[in-house]
Amino acid sequence: MKGKTLMFVCRELGSEEEMKDREDIVLKTLDCAGDLTVFEVLKALEEGFQQVFVVGCKKGTCKSRIGNLRAEKRMATVRRYLGKWAEGYRLEMVYLNKEKGQTLLDQILKA
Repeated sequence: MKGKTLMFVCRELGSEEEMKDREDIVLKTLDCAGDLTVFEVLKALEEGFQQVFVVGCKKGTCKSRIGNLRAEKRMATVRRYLGKWAEGYRLEMVYLNKEKGQTLLDQILKA
């Protein structure tokens, strides 16, 4: 899917450097993926983003213990709320394991 992409990324994953040269991707760093609100995702769609990714720590490795799980629930809420209207958009929760050397782009391409 083409179009503008917004990524909400946990600060612990340190992906700013990896994405700095990508003009097609806007990166917003969060203290924790769990800090993301449903409103922020809806606002991103309203602003014209076709793809919204939330990138959190691998399950079981979140410093705030359940932040990544909260983010996953919020993304599910957005999908449920939007229903069929969401079909033209890509809304994904992605888990990144920096300890295994995974890069953000690797994970996004798999999603």
